[in-house]
Amino acid sequence: MSEELEGPRVGRRQVLTGAAAFAGASLVAACGSGGGTQSATATGSGGTTVGSGKRRKVVWALAAIAPWNLDTDLGFIEATRTLGWDYQKVGIPIAQYSPENVVRVIDQAVLTQPDVLVTPAWVPGVAQAAADAQKQGILVIFNNANNIPRDAERLDIAFNGSNERAAGAKMGALFADALGKAGKKSGKVVAGVGFAGNANLNERVYGAEDSIKAYNAKNGTSFTVELFVDDSGRGTENAINAYKAKMLQVGGDLVGFLIAGGQSSLLGLLPALKSSGRKPGDYTIGLWDESEDAAKAIKDGWAIAVVTADGYVQGYLPVFQAWEKLERGGHIGGYDSGGLIIDKTNVDASLARRATMNALGKRYGVKLA
Repeated sequence: MSEELEGPRVGRRQVLTGAAAFAGASLVAACGSGGGTQSATATGSGGTTVGSGKRRKVVWALAAIAPWNLDTDLGFIEATRTLGWDYQKVGIPIAQYSPENVVRVIDQAVLTQPDVLVTPAWVPGVAQAAADAQKQGILVIFNNANNIPRDAERLDIAFNGSNERAAGAKMGALFADALGKAGKKSGKVVAGVGFAGNANLNERVYGAEDSIKAYNAKNGTSFTVELFVDDSGRGTENAINAYKAKMLQVGGDLVGFLIAGGQSSLLGLLPALKSSGRKPGDYTIGLWDESEDAAKAIKDGWAIAVVTADGYVQGYLPVFQAWEKLERGGHIGGYDSGGLIIDKTNVDASLARRATMNALGKRYGVKLA
């Protein structure tokens, strides 16, 4: 189906601050019949494209279409709209995630013959798929995760995403300090991830563990961290049951949770806590990835903070990196989009941002399933 949406344009600065000032423009959004594609084109007054140079097609390929896509989709849409380029998302629902499907989705995206292919480098097979795309003259950029850094360097592929270990270290330092202030000296911290084997999620946990070990050494405490696959990628009910079972297994030794799996993991943890009679403050909880659910968890006292990877930038910046490369012949490098901490001091700004993003998602017809 296709739908013309008459709506205001929002600048990146306005989006990032949650402002609502708009200037008029139009957007044409088309959704493929398979439900897994999206495109956006932009025109200025008189039908001429905005920006400079040849009109280009940008495809985001990912085997994990889910609510966490929203900010990145908006970044892609607003950047391509600014340049007068086209945007399409090619992928499958997160419940079908597998290493094989990650590669299949990239191969499918290549068949659409984009000028620019952006994809997370979640699994080793991405390297060959990216190299095949390059042979066809497609500019490849990684976003969200780069779990094959040596291959990315060999193929000269830029990465736009969070340095997960560094961001994890920030969270770990806050988390250990919170445990200390709660009077804890020892105990187990359960670090939940949605899938086994995704290095970027594991790096979040390892970074936090680095800081917790440093805290132990300095303060004579003995906190330990357990990497826990909560199966949230397969559905919320799976994650709820997994966290209930884990609480029973660890028992009184459990002092907190690091929810490195982001929103999907959080939606498993909170119902598990509530149905088990737990209350805010019973455990120290640290979160990853800004979302409305994460902000509310902070606001309601369940979590101490969330560390963000800034999905919007992961969609917005690759488009302009591609423009620099294709229109100006520049060499594009990596960009660390992550590391911002949201806590009680700035959670209201995060909630305002979420409201802005949700409204824009509806206006632009973003598909998240």
